[in-house]
Amino acid sequence: MTPADLRPFLGILDEGDAVEDAMLQSFIDAAWSYCCRFTRRDLTADFSTGIPADLEQAHRMIAIHFFSHREATASGTVNEVPLGARDLLSGFRDLS
Repeated sequence: MTPADLRPFLGILDEGDAVEDAMLQSFIDAAWSYCCRFTRRDLTADFSTGIPADLEQAHRMIAIHFFSHREATASGTVNEVPLGARDLLSGFRDLS
């Protein structure tokens, strides 16, 4: 996934600049890292020929979540990773 792929899902319709692209890429990378840690798999190696649609959707949902919750949580608020994303990832989880 690239910043250009993520922009429409964030409601950002114009092309980004280098700073915005770097920020979006950091959220994309962090989301992928989360997916790998949650599933306990090297997803890049496991799906080198193509990412399944549900895994890609979970990755996108988490990247959007990270973008939307960039600030530290305020007192009395919780910003967990969306349960739908975790549900999608659960089917890929290595339980061994």
